[in-house]
Order: sequence, then C-alpha cells, then structure tokens
Amino acid sequence: MSTPGTQALRTARLLGIAVAASSVLVACGNGGGSKSTPAPKDTTPPEINQVSATLGTGTLDLGKSDTQRVIATPTPLTLKVFATDDITITQNLTVQALDDSNQPIADQSANLHNGLWQITTTAKPGLTIHVAATDEAGNQTVWPHAAVFPTREQALVQTWTLLVYDNQTTTGGVYPVLERPEDKLTKDTWCQDDDAAGSGPQGGTWSVLADGRLKLETRDNTACDTADLTKPVQSARTSGFYVDATYFSAAPYVRQGSGSAKDITGAWSYKVDIASGGQSQTLTPTLTLSSDNTFTRSTEDGHTLQGTYKVEPNPNYSADFGQLLVLTVNQKDGASVTPVLEVHYYDVTQDLQLLVDPLVQIP
Repeated sequence: MSTPGTQALRTARLLGIAVAASSVLVACGNGGGSKSTPAPKDTTPPEINQVSATLGTGTLDLGKSDTQRVIATPTPLTLKVFATDDITITQNLTVQALDDSNQPIADQSANLHNGLWQITTTAKPGLTIHVAATDEAGNQTVWPHAAVFPTREQALVQTWTLLVYDNQTTTGGVYPVLERPEDKLTKDTWCQDDDAAGSGPQGGTWSVLADGRLKLETRDNTACDTADLTKPVQSARTSGFYVDATYFSAAPYVRQGSGSAKDITGAWSYKVDIASGGQSQTLTPTLTLSSDNTFTRSTEDGHTLQGTYKVEPNPNYSADFGQLLVLTVNQKDGASVTPVLEVHYYDVTQDLQLLVDPLVQIP
C-alpha cells in the first residue's frame, strides 16, 4: 500500500515523461523546433597558378601569352598544371585539355604527382589547346594562354618582312639593315611592294599542293594597294617551303649528307619548278660551303658564283634573326670579277634545313 509521499513521487515522474514526450512531438511536428543550416553552395572556381608544357623535346612558355608552334605531324605534348580550390581537394579536381570549342581533347590522360597535374596528349596541326580545372560543384577555370598549333597553310597567313642588309658599310662591326620590304599573304593571295632584288612589286595567288609544296602564281606587277590579283597567271613557282612562328622561306636549302645544326659547312640544295610563257623547268640551286671558307653557289637564274665566306654573330638588336653569312663574290660563271660583298642572315632548323634570307615575323 503506497504512502502519500510515494504517490507524489510517482506523479512527478509521470509528468516528467509526459513533458519529455511532448517536447519530442513538438520538435518533430510541422514547423516546430529549429532546422539544421544547409552547407553553403560552392560558387568559387578553382585557381590555376601555373602551367608549363613540353612539346616533343622542346618547351612551350604559356606563362604570359599564347604560344604558337608549327608542326608537320602529330607530336607528343605534356602539360603540367598547378591548380587549387577552396573546397574541393586537389586530387578531386578535374584537370583537362580543351579545344577551341571548350570540348575535351579526345586522347588525353591526367595524373596527379607531387601536387602537380600532368596531362599527356597529342598536339596536331590545326589544333589549339587550352587547360581547364573544374571542381566538384562544376565551377571551371580556363587558363588564359593557349598552345596554338596552326596548319602550315594557316601559319602562312601573315604580313612577313624581308631584311635587306647594307653590303657596303659596317658601323662598329654591325651591318645596318637598309630596307624592310613586306610580303602580305591572305588565305589565297600574296603581294609584295618591293622584293629588294630589282624585279619590283608583284603579287598573285598561292596554294599548298597535296604533296606539301608551295605554289606561288604571279598575276600582276604593281604595288599591293593597286594590284589586280585576278589577272591571268604570268608565271608559277613551286617548291618545298618552311614556316614557323618566326620564319617563312619559299626556298629552304636541304643538307646533302649528314651534319649538325651548329655547322653549316657542306653541300645544300633545293628543288624548284618554274613555269612561264608556256614552258616549265626544274632547277636545283646549290650552295656549297667548304671548310677552307670558300663557297660555290648556283642561282635560280642560271649563274654560278664563287668566292669566300665568313659567319658572323648578328649583333643587330632590332633584327636579331639567326647569324650573318657574309659572302665575298670574286668569280661569276667561272670568270674573275671585282669582289662584291653579300650580307645574308640565316638559320638552321631542327630538321636541318638552311634558311637564307627567310621572311621574318618582327614582334
């Protein structure tokens, strides 16, 4: 039999349980109690702090601007990317190579090593490659500087400059540049106001043939601003050519035999087909630079020049393209002549083509 004290304690416990149950019901009821605060939405894209690239065995500088390379065949490309995000951890970022339409490049792989993402892909002519990093919320950052790989045809469409050096005077060992005539190439026409070789202005149409050679058709002989490039073809010149981000040569010499890019001693030649007046001929101009510093050169217009040569560094800070090849001509077609100095600038490409007086891109 319970006492009044025991009954009072039992009543208090029952009231406590009822209050607790009521609190639970209120907390679980519609609109009652406090709700948990949702995590803030991630709207901040990743940061790309650094991008470097290796093309084949060379490097590309993508730190400050787009970088252009002209390649003839698909070439391995590696991109190293340092990217971070405020929420997504580095290993969960998606780091990719994109094309100009913001689509991922088909053949690529990305791996994280020592905090750097490494993208392995293939550069191809006509492709422009961008680097992008995307976080888990889908926010994306695209690095502002691209690796650009134009086709050879695309790379030709520029205004090019020929450097004509003074062959009479030298100031402090520097041969001054007298003229900078320009060649302007659009997608299918070309013109030059002055070729600095005595034949005056001319222009016409051009195309790259299926075999990779460049065909230049001359249609008019007036300055670029007045030339009618729709006139009938007067003559045509077809040859191999070289173009990159710096040089364009419609007559690159090819080494005959082995050698290195650091040594121009040896025999060089190129082949050109010339059609004019219903007749055509194939010419093979040659340049032989002997170890005793004598040279022999056959020209497209059928002459043979001989004499001595020397190679000098190009000290011209405003036209520092390649080195200088200084020829002293003392024989023409086998007969002695009053010595004439010729100053040419030249460079040797990685595939051992010798560019003598190539057209250049002046920054």
